[in-house]
Amino acid sequence: MTESEQARVPFFLVEKGQEKPSGYIHIDDNVLVVTFTHANTSVKIRKSDASQFVEIIDDTSIRLERPDKPGVWAQLFFPINGQGRFLIYSIQSWMGADSSERSVARKLAFLARFESVGARCAALWQLALPYALLGIAFLLEILFPETLLPEFKTFSSAWHIFPLSPIVAVHYIFFLIPGLAILIFRRVWGLRIMFYLSLLMTLIVVAVGFHSPQLLETLTTIEPNIILPGYWFITLPYLVFLMLPAFYYLVVWQRH
Repeated sequence: MTESEQARVPFFLVEKGQEKPSGYIHIDDNVLVVTFTHANTSVKIRKSDASQFVEIIDDTSIRLERPDKPGVWAQLFFPINGQGRFLIYSIQSWMGADSSERSVARKLAFLARFESVGARCAALWQLALPYALLGIAFLLEILFPETLLPEFKTFSSAWHIFPLSPIVAVHYIFFLIPGLAILIFRRVWGLRIMFYLSLLMTLIVVAVGFHSPQLLETLTTIEPNIILPGYWFITLPYLVFLMLPAFYYLVVWQRH
């Protein structure tokens, strides 16, 4: 695996309280290159010497002896967000501990996970969004039964119907599989797909609003407008609550 194929991975010399990386490590062809930033030095270990100088501790840590300073050992700790685990399996393959490249690829794919409670909450919110809006519609009618503006009455009546109609099936056709990939399996690709599908769904709803807003009239009666046309008062909360959490996916996947 060349340097272009394997990005440099930061490491730390302490397991906890990590702030700035102590250095970077990567595999360049048959050489393991370890750069210590604080000392501005690099240590290179050839594949043929790996068993002598490198010891794998667990899936986020290795212990190595410096070839240039026999008897001097250092334990390197890698990030726990999956990047370090990728490197561990790459080092195992490079050392010959796992000679199956296909097996390594499967392990890397399996470990392509993110660690973010916020992203999982965002996915859960997007999956529950139609029914969350149904709950908001019920609250509006309970709290303001006599004082709702016509637009809010339009919103309330529409979202009493939508979650129980086939129109919500479109929402789940788009979001169910990538949403579950985020919630259950924490897949990074799920973050990307959910963001792009959120953007696509937003564009579709906006396009329908400009070209065929009367489509919603088959499900609800559009009240006379005071602030916005009925279509936009029905769909705007959906679009806002859909896209705002989607931008958090960008933050999480850029960490990986």
